[in-house]
Amino acid sequence: MTNPNEFRNSSDNFEPTSPAAPVAPVEPVAPVEPVAPVAPVEPVAPVAPVAPVAPVATAAPVAPVEPVAPTAPTAPVAPVAPVEPVAPTAPTAPVAPVYGAAGAYCTNCGAVITAGQSFCTNCGQKVFVAAPVSQPAPAPKKKSKKKVIIPLVIVGALIAIIIAIFSISGNELESAYDQYCEYPWAEISSNGKILTIDTNPFDLEDQGVAYLDAYYAVENVNNALGLPSSLLEDMEETSFNDGRQTKHYDGITVSWTYHPDRGLEVTYTKG
Repeated sequence: MTNPNEFRNSSDNFEPTSPAAPVAPVEPVAPVEPVAPVAPVEPVAPVAPVAPVAPVATAAPVAPVEPVAPTAPTAPVAPVAPVEPVAPTAPTAPVAPVYGAAGAYCTNCGAVITAGQSFCTNCGQKVFVAAPVSQPAPAPKKKSKKKVIIPLVIVGALIAIIIAIFSISGNELESAYDQYCEYPWAEISSNGKILTIDTNPFDLEDQGVAYLDAYYAVENVNNALGLPSSLLEDMEETSFNDGRQTKHYDGITVSWTYHPDRGLEVTYTKG
């Protein structure tokens, strides 16, 4: 139980409480604005039904490809036969001119032939000119036949000498070059003593016989020079390991080499 004296004593120690501050008046709340009425929602138009999609037509089946018939093998091409050398033309026998009032005339073209001519200057025909036969003199005088025969013999001898000189001085290498060869696979020296034939003049690789005409020309030139057929066989059997081969004939030296890339090179030397 609490002692009243203690309470009394304790109450004496309290200080009086200060009055409370007045409460501020509350501000009146502003009236709420009325909400505008919501417009009614328009009804949504019904969606038109989607038309059914037409079925896709089925593609027609592709016809099977016919197998290609195998190509028949090509028949091998027959090798071209070498061109036979043309036989040299026999020299044309000289033709005696025809004599008329103005002198001798060529029987081939009719041009005038003067004494000492061996060829017609107009057409090139070989002729021999005999002294014109003198008109017979009035009867007791007769021309001796010896006077006609002697000039004929002299002219004939001169023609024979000219033909012999021509045949000796003629160069068979130049003749063979003109007849069977052509540039760029063949060349002849300016003096006509060295003829060279090269089946691959530009050294094209893997083309030993780039010019087939050059190969046939070797055979034709050999025949024209009267060389044996075994010479061409020796050339064909030569390999690049054999080096340069050389053979000597009457007045002609033939040398050759062969290489798969550079072809067959043949040199003819006269003398």
